[in-house]
Amino acid sequence: MPSACVTVELLPWLPRLVGQPEGRAVRLELDYVEGETIAGFLARLSAAYPGLGADLWDTKRGALRMPIEVAVNGSVLGIHHHLHSPLQPGDEILLLPQYQGG
Repeated sequence: MPSACVTVELLPWLPRLVGQPEGRAVRLELDYVEGETIAGFLARLSAAYPGLGADLWDTKRGALRMPIEVAVNGSVLGIHHHLHSPLQPGDEILLLPQYQGG
């Protein structure tokens, strides 16, 4: 029986933080861990990819950094999910860079 996974999609420019070319989206599948929260999952992902972790987390504040937006199953954090919401098998996390400009 295949193990349950959580899928993470990283939109350009973020793939370079996990050792992939930055010009196209990259999908990763990580094993689902029962009872794990979104924060726990992102911490585990950051430990596996320290370059991503450095851009994702503000360790002094213990919070996410602003340049990367996190969505779970199509909804950005703070709408239907929060960092302490539990994940479910098959959930999809989208990491997308925030763009600013004028």
